[in-house]
This record gives sequence, C-alpha cells and structure tokens, in this order.
Amino acid sequence: MTFNCNNIIYIFFLVVLFACNSESDIQEKYYLNGQLKSKLTHINGVAQGRGVTYYENGNIESIANYYNGVGLGTPVSYYENGFPKLIQTIDSMGKLNGSAVVYYKNGIIKEYGTYTNNMRNGLWIFYFENGQYSLIVEYTMGKPNGNVLVFHDNGVLAIEKKFKNDKKIGTWTYYDQYGEGVKIEKYENDRMISSQILKESYTKE
Repeated sequence: MTFNCNNIIYIFFLVVLFACNSESDIQEKYYLNGQLKSKLTHINGVAQGRGVTYYENGNIESIANYYNGVGLGTPVSYYENGFPKLIQTIDSMGKLNGSAVVYYKNGIIKEYGTYTNNMRNGLWIFYFENGQYSLIVEYTMGKPNGNVLVFHDNGVLAIEKKFKNDKKIGTWTYYDQYGEGVKIEKYENDRMISSQILKESYTKE
C-alpha cells in the first residue's frame, strides 16, 4: 500500500481524536481528618498505573500497579506500624505466579514460597513469631508432595512426615520438645499400617 500525505494526515487525526476521547483522572479519597486515604489514576473509568492506599495515621497501607483494572507485578501491603505485611507476584491475568512473602506485625517473616497459577508450588517455609521454624513443606500445585517438617516453637523438630500427591506415605516420626522420639507411624497410600509409642509424653498433633 502506498501512503500519500493525505493518508498520513488522516491517521494522525484519528490518533489525536482517540487520545482526546480517553478520559484520564486521578481519584483521591480522604479520611474525615483530611488525611489522604487513596490515590489512583483511572483512564475511561478503569484503574491504570500506580495506586497507593494509606492508613489514617499517614503510613502507607498498600502499593500496587494496575493495568486495565487488574493489579499486576509485585504489590506490597503494610501494617499500620509501617512494617511490610505481604509481598506477592501477580501476572497479567491477575493470578499469583512467582514468589510471595508474608510477615508478622513485628517484621519477622511468617511464610514464604512460590505460587504457580494461584497454587503453592515448590518449597514453602513457615515461621513462628519468635523467628523459629514452624513448618517446611514441599508442594506440587497446591498439594504436599515429599517431606514435611513440623517444629516446636523452640525450634526443635516435632514431626517428620512424608506425602505423595497429598497422601500419607512412609514413616512418620514424632518428637517431644527436647528432640526425643515419642511415636512412630507408618503409612501406605494414605492408610496407617502401624503405630508405635516410644515415650508417653507426646502432645504435638
């Protein structure tokens, strides 16, 4: 196709007309005390670009980037005291895909791992609020698959478990808060085939 000067002028006119018809505005909301509550750009009524929400004390509550109304990338939310609360990765379809970290109010990590299509996938590690391990799990598309380690809040191992596609398998060993074995269970295809008490002090379930 051969473009002449008139063609170019016409295309330019259409581009300008489209841009003029796109309504863009920055929407701001406020608390009764006058403190900014949220700030977000809308184009033709749809959220676009960076959006920020605030607590009434002025601290940031969340930061996210929007495209066609969907929060994308790595949105971050915060506690009112300013510590991070949640960081996760969202793809262009609005699904959790990628790393995620959850925090306690004191800034200690509560859990972290990876999502695939909104499901936990791969290694996830959980912590008590004192910073000690709480749980370590291998997931395959949302289901425990492999070794699972459960801990007492003093950091001592409490239970060693095994799963295959969310079904109990193998030997499960239970420990007291001092690390001494108190019970052993054996599973095949989600069914317990034997159980042995080693010490009458087991309390962790």
